[in-house]
Amino acid sequence: MTYKGLTKNPKYIQSGAKSGANILGTLSASLRDKTEYQRTFNVPIAQRWTDLHASSALLATSGIFGDDFDLVSGLNVIVAALEVKSPTSWERKTNLPAALQWLQHASKIIYRDGRSTETWWGCNSKRWTGQGGFSRERWRFWRSILEKSQKDEAIDEEVKQLLKAADVAMERADRAKK
Repeated sequence: MTYKGLTKNPKYIQSGAKSGANILGTLSASLRDKTEYQRTFNVPIAQRWTDLHASSALLATSGIFGDDFDLVSGLNVIVAALEVKSPTSWERKTNLPAALQWLQHASKIIYRDGRSTETWWGCNSKRWTGQGGFSRERWRFWRSILEKSQKDEAIDEEVKQLLKAADVAMERADRAKK
């Protein structure tokens, strides 16, 4: 698919056919692709942001990249979501669900490998007063925020379900270390 959503049908190009049926098939495929391309833009930005981070978290756990997968992007979105003093409605709809994807899908890896990350990330936190970077104390701090957030009436039910799933995953990661 090209930028404008139009395709070049390889069968049509290879055969060199110019019959009405082939042209119609090519046009049909092009219109279908253009419709699919435009449909992706009907997905709200918040959902696309969440989906991006869910995919990244799942890639981190897949082992495809070995131990070289960069957790810092996940850690940064967790800090942006959980360590803001007064999150806006927009932050609750974007960063919080994205961070919860990391905590739900990659909590074991974050807990295991987080300490090996650099300490420069997460230094701009508004709520965390400890040292930059990942630590067991910061992990417990995040869990306490998840517990409080589950009772927050400003957070919708769908996000509360994600909060619960992330909390369960973090609890499992805690138990796995022992």
